[in-house]
Amino acid sequence: MNEIINITKEIEQPVDDFVSTCNRYLCSAEPSLSLHGEAAHAHLVPVDAKALKVNRSDLSVHVESIPARVPIPLDALSSGEKQMVSLFARMYLYPKRKVVLIDEPELSLSIDWQRGILIDVLLSPNCEQVVAITHSPFVFDNSLEPFARTLDLEVTQRTDQQLNREAQNKDSEDAHG
Repeated sequence: MNEIINITKEIEQPVDDFVSTCNRYLCSAEPSLSLHGEAAHAHLVPVDAKALKVNRSDLSVHVESIPARVPIPLDALSSGEKQMVSLFARMYLYPKRKVVLIDEPELSLSIDWQRGILIDVLLSPNCEQVVAITHSPFVFDNSLEPFARTLDLEVTQRTDQQLNREAQNKDSEDAHG
């Protein structure tokens, strides 16, 4: 029986990690979407908070509104929420190792999400490396900042004569080397 429980845990662990990672985003209290309680010591109540839930019988997932406790169709999520759920589904639920290339990961993400998304991708179990191209100053406003580099490209226009000379030089090097 213990062996079956351990096998089941191995199968469920990536799903649990996926749900937990998504819920750090979906459940976060965005101050602009919160209401203050009437009591002096009341905490912020998230109006738009959501949670990814797992059906343990078939390992299916669905999104639920936390305040209303009603299901939310996946197609009703914002584009940033869909992007995040899709990205983490790939990172946690598809077991192949990955090099992740992301162009403008900040699109449709709040500033807090921009600060966390690449770190969470890197911490996912199947990530080998992340390369991100961004215009946002917030994507690397975290522990990844020392690894951020500016991409400088110099575009030069060459004449046909220059291209022919370069080709001849290369041919000459190939013949002698």
